[in-house]
Amino acid sequence: MNDEVEKEYFALQAKVNSAKTKDNKDLAELEVKERRYRAHTYMMEQLQTIHFDDILNDNPPFEIFKDNHISKVFAMLEDGKSREEIQTYLEIQFADMYHKKAL
Repeated sequence: MNDEVEKEYFALQAKVNSAKTKDNKDLAELEVKERRYRAHTYMMEQLQTIHFDDILNDNPPFEIFKDNHISKVFAMLEDGKSREEIQTYLEIQFADMYHKKAL
């Protein structure tokens, strides 16, 4: 995913920069890809700073994250969802949280 986001952004940026005339569609798409690239980069930087103690001690942003998602996780457990399904749900929600914070 990291390489894909980066390659898409830089490829389109090169296309826009080398074009003789600006294409409004490419410019709009570049803006979207730039936001996606910046959000993804921010998320990856934040993930590198996480320590296990932060999770155990409910340090920000984990306390808020837990409060927002604990009911859903319990409901998933009651519905017989597998550990993998719950983990995937949490990973997606965690990534979404960081992407939103970056914007």
